[in-house]
Order: sequence, then C-alpha cells, then structure tokens
Amino acid sequence: MSSTGLVKSAADVFLGDDGQSKIGIGVGAVLFAVGAFDSAPERAKVLKVMGAAVVAYFFLRETAKRGTPGSATTDAASLPAGNDGVTTTEKALGLFGRIVGLEPEPGIEHRTERAADESAGPFLGQPKNALRVAGAWRQPTQGATIKIAAFSGTFQAFAVLENQSSAEVAGQVRVRILHEGLLQREVATTMFDGPFVRLAPGELRELVMRLPTVRDADGKLELALYFAGFNLASVSAQRELVIA
Repeated sequence: MSSTGLVKSAADVFLGDDGQSKIGIGVGAVLFAVGAFDSAPERAKVLKVMGAAVVAYFFLRETAKRGTPGSATTDAASLPAGNDGVTTTEKALGLFGRIVGLEPEPGIEHRTERAADESAGPFLGQPKNALRVAGAWRQPTQGATIKIAAFSGTFQAFAVLENQSSAEVAGQVRVRILHEGLLQREVATTMFDGPFVRLAPGELRELVMRLPTVRDADGKLELALYFAGFNLASVSAQRELVIA
C-alpha cells in the first residue's frame, strides 16, 4: 500500500470529514519524513521536531475527542513491518503510533523453550567456548531481508541459547549491531545490553528481541549474539525500508 493510501486511511479512521486535522497531520508527516533523511544534522533535528509536534497535536486532539483507545495504536505500532497479515487499519494506526512515539522500547525477553534435559541435546551444534553454551539466530536468517517500518527506531529478531555443559551457567545476553545505510555510508556499531540469564544443564532458552536501528534507507545489517562475553553466532542481512 502506498504512503498516501496509509495516510488517508489513518486520517479517515480518526478524523472522518475533519479536513483541517487531515491537512495538519499530512503536513506534519511530510516535515518529519524530510527531516528523517536530511543530511544536515541541525536542520534535520528541527524538521523532525516540528513535524512530530504538528502530527502529535492533531492526532492526540482527535483521538481524545473521539475516544479512540490508545492501546490499539500502541499495539499496532508494535506489529512487525511488512507483514501481510496486518490489516490496512492496523498499518495506518501503527504508522501514526510510531510518528507520535508509541512504539515499544528496545528490549530482550527470554523464556525457557525446553527445560533442562541433558539427554535430549545438543540441538545447536558444538559450542566453541569454555562455557559450552551454543547460540543461533532464528530470525533473521543469513542473507535474509529485514523490513524496517518508516518512523521506527527498532526491528524484531529472534535467537536461542543452549547450555551443553553439566553445570548451571549464568551470563549476560548482548547483541552487537552493525548498520550500514545508503544515506550514511559509515558503518555504525551498537552494543545492546540484554538480561542476565541462568541456564540449567541441557536447557534451551528462546530470546525475543526488539533491537534499536539507525534511521536510514535500505542498507546492510550484521548481528552478533553474545553470552557472558562470548560471540556465539553472527548473521548478515539486508535492510529494507517500508511504510508499514
């Protein structure tokens, strides 16, 4: 769906026939978009602040007037980009939710996928570290494309850890992110700190991630999964900027 169609759909959902607010939100969205890709840092900052302020004013004024649940917009802003199962209304809500800052914060959640069972594994291949903890990326896969939504500062990724030792192992999960965009050619490196986890012998632990990203157009992305200081797995993917 085109960006014009999404803006119209979102405006119709919230504003009905209120032409003034539709124009206001449209102007604000354009200002923010121009600022997001402006190569002059100071001018870009001013444009983004102005655009976000205009959009937020009209958007929040109308949602308050119409009683639209804020949770619906927040939920839509958290949906994965480029997913065919997301409806047009959800895409529109998500677009405006991200513009006004309702996207969830970056973070890493973990949950046991398979309880301790030393006789069941290993599932991830032999680890190459003293802790005997293996790791793998499930999403993205090597050479895949990660779709990043417009006005979004995060993207989703999934990984898994496996303790192949006969003792409990504890450590911090961290992710190294290398970004290379088309507009900003220099490689940007981000180390993102996740939680401390304890793995029982034979335990397989799933990692559900929302990771920070640079605001840029299409480009390259490399992820490295760390546990207790050891690099367990790396993957390279392509970035693709989409509207929603």
